Amino acid sequence: LSPDPTTSSGKILPYCYGGSPSIPFSYTTFQYLLFPIFRKSTLLTRINEPLVPEDMNVDVYESQTKPKVKFYTCKDVAAGEELYLYYGPNYDRSKYSNKP
Repeated sequence: LSPDPTTSSGKILPYCYGGSPSIPFSYTTFQYLLFPIFRKSTLLTRINEPLVPEDMNVDVYESQTKPKVKFYTCKDVAAGEELYLYYGPNYDRSKYSNKP
């Protein structure tokens, strides 16, 4: 399955459908036949981790009583500015080329 929801022109699709470039018609099959079962929202692909934690402009509130997570900006964010969320000290960064 291909988790990359980015088109060849750089647009992020609202959902990731699945499929593989090495399997003929797999993208079409996932998008039109299996879409309701396998689609995944790409909303969080728009939030990246900053190089240093102090540069984050998005934070998270996790409810202790309900299965609910809220994302909110913790700094002013201009239209079109990239969103940054520090993933926490236990996040595996071993594959990063530039570790924060």
